[in-house]
This record gives sequence, C-alpha cells and structure tokens, in this order.
Amino acid sequence: MSDDRRQQALEHVLANGRGDDALRAFLDQACFDCAEDLAIAEADLAVLALALPPVSPPAALRERVLAQVAAAAAGKPDVALAAPVPAVAPLPASVPAPIPFPRRGRLWVAAAAAAAVLCAIAGGWLTATVLASQDQMRTNAMLARLNQDQELAKVQGELTAMLKARDAQIGTFDERIRQFTQLATAQESAVRDAIVLVQRLGNDVGERDARLADLTRKIDDLGRASAVATAEAQARTREAQVLLGKLTERDAQYAALDQRQSELLRLVSASGAHQQRLADLTGILAAKKLTIHNVPGDGGRQVRVHWDHDGARWHVAATGLPQPPPGRVFELWFITAQGQKVAAGLVPVDAQGNGEIIVPVPRDLPGITIAAITDEPPGGTLAPTGQIIIAGKL
Repeated sequence: MSDDRRQQALEHVLANGRGDDALRAFLDQACFDCAEDLAIAEADLAVLALALPPVSPPAALRERVLAQVAAAAAGKPDVALAAPVPAVAPLPASVPAPIPFPRRGRLWVAAAAAAAVLCAIAGGWLTATVLASQDQMRTNAMLARLNQDQELAKVQGELTAMLKARDAQIGTFDERIRQFTQLATAQESAVRDAIVLVQRLGNDVGERDARLADLTRKIDDLGRASAVATAEAQARTREAQVLLGKLTERDAQYAALDQRQSELLRLVSASGAHQQRLADLTGILAAKKLTIHNVPGDGGRQVRVHWDHDGARWHVAATGLPQPPPGRVFELWFITAQGQKVAAGLVPVDAQGNGEIIVPVPRDLPGITIAAITDEPPGGTLAPTGQIIIAGKL
C-alpha cells in the first residue's frame, strides 16, 4: 500500500468521521487495498485522543468516590474525600465557627470526583476496546483478502479445468477434421475413379450394343433351330419308346427262355445224377461180395445198408426219419469195434422222411461194426456231437 493513498484516507476520516458506509462498501468491491487503508485510518483516529500516557489513580480513590456517592444518595453526612486529619485544639470562643458549604455544593463536588474516577477507568477500557477493534478490523481485512484470494484461486482452477476441457475438445475436433479430410480425400479419389470408369463404360456402350444385337440375332436363329431339333428329338423319342417296348417284350421272352433252359439243365442234371445213382446202385447190387444189413429204430425208423465189399461202397436207404431240427442236418457215421467214429457223409431227407446216400468206405478202416445217424450243425462235423437219430450193429 502507498503512503499517498494512506494519507488521503486519513484526511478523509478526519474531515468526515467514521460513518461513510457507502464508501466502505464501494471500496470493498472496487479496491480491496483502498478499503484496507480506510479501515486503518479509522482505527488510528479512534486512538488519537488516547495518545498521551495514562496516569494511574490512587488505589483508595475508587472506594472513597463510591462511598461519597452512596452517602449523598442516602442523605447521610458527607464522608471526607481526603485522608483523616489529626485532632487539634479547639479554637477560642472569640473565633467564629466556619461557615458550612451548602449541601448542594458538596454533592456536586462528590459527583465530579466520581465522574473523574469513572473517566479514568473508562479511559483504560476504551483504549483496550479501540485497540481490540483495530486488531479485529485488520484481522477482518486480512480474512477478506484471504477469502478473495481463495475465491480467485478457485475461479482460476475452474478456468484452468475449462481451458483443459476446451483444449481436449479442440484436439478431438481437430482429429475429427483430419479424419473427415482423409475420408473426403478418399471419396474424391473414388469419385474420380468412378468418373473414369463411367467414361470407359460409355465408350464401350456402342460396341456392346452392337454385340448384343448380333447375339440377339444368333439367339433367335438358335431358337428356331432348337425348335426344329426339339421336334425331331420328340419324334425320335417316340420311336425310341416304341423300340424300347419291343426290346422289353423281347427281354421278357429271353428271360422266359433262360428260365426254361435253366429248368431243362436242372432236369438234365437231376436225370444224370439219377442215372448215376442207378448205375452205382446196379453196380452195388451186382457185386459178388454183397451184405445187406437192416438197422431198426424207434418209431418205425429203419436203415438198410448194402455193403459192396469189393467196391468198398455203402448204399444206405433210410425210411421213417423225422425232419432235422432247425439249423441241423443228419450225418452218417462209421463206428469200429474199437469205438472209433468216422464221418461218412450227410443224409438228405425228403418230406416223407426218406433218405438215400452212397458213400465210399475207407479201406484202412477195418472192423466197422455199427452204423449210426446223428443230427449235427450244417456242413457236418469230424466227431459226433448231436443226438443219435438211429444206430445199430451190422
């Protein structure tokens, strides 16, 4: 703060006193330092009358003044204001008694003395009060400045944050502008390429129209040719269907002929097998050394064995046999005296239970004493495992 400004404030207070609240409110808003100078000048003016050093009154003065005031108020004799005077000899009779002061004058003196004491006491209190007021005003001025500084710092922080946010927004806008610029550049390049392409396509339109007209004519020609070809194809299809019907009839005839041929072959084969069996049976029956063995069984079952010893053959004829169980077949066995069992062959059985088979007899298997038939798995086995259908000694 400058000395000139403080001097101006002090002169204003000396001339106008301490009651200019409007000026103080204006300076609080417009000039904080000027308001502080004004407050200091007012405080200095308040203590100007107390610049002289105070004189401490006697210790007993306050009690004597208060006692005199109380006695005057109650109408009692006056109390001496000074210290008691030692007793003296009475005056001679010729000396007149002193004239007493009027009672009202003594009351005024007592009141003045009490007022002086009270002024002295009040002067000390007023000095302390003015000094405290000055300190309080200075403290309030400093607090006001501190609050103003804090408000300024807060506002400055808010402004800084706003500026940072604005800078961030500006940076974002700059980035978007850069992106939009790149996109616009790319789109402009694409538009230029599209314009070039359109120009090229425009140049090719005439040539393509000519080609399209030529292709249209060719398509029309092909359509007419296709119609003719379709008609011919339909006619050929009808002919092919007729031929296919004829071929189907011929295939049916060929199939019938093939079936007849197969039947004839089967009959010829059966006839040949029958003739072979007849020839074998004739040879067995005409053998010089022939034995016939009948093997009876339960339930009317019977097996007859014609043994051609010279030809080492058996002709076995069975009657009254049951049908084999499902998944089983009948098998003939050679059984020697030593209990050796040798498979001879499978015995087919017709619906009437008759079976016939011609089997060779191993020459190295001497001593065959039993003939037996058992049911075995399809294809037969090397050793009997099933149930004995019929068996007997030879």
